[in-house]
Amino acid sequence: MVVVLRKKGTKLYYGNQARWVGPPLAVRFETVEDALLFSRGGHLRDMEVVILHSDQLHKKVLPIGRKSWTTPEWVRTGQV
Repeated sequence: MVVVLRKKGTKLYYGNQARWVGPPLAVRFETVEDALLFSRGGHLRDMEVVILHSDQLHKKVLPIGRKSWTTPEWVRTGQV
């Protein structure tokens, strides 16, 4: 299992030094939480966490809500 960050609009993955790359060159995170914290700390917006399975054919895409992980505090719907 591989955990990576992907830009929603372009479907490119986060690579080293803030470059956007294809899946083989993407930065790999140990856990979903690590990816979420990195996204928040780097102020990366419009991201999603992608979990690639070992066969690279099956994946799960987890959207990152901008009202939770990209702001310093939890924000209720309609407050942004």
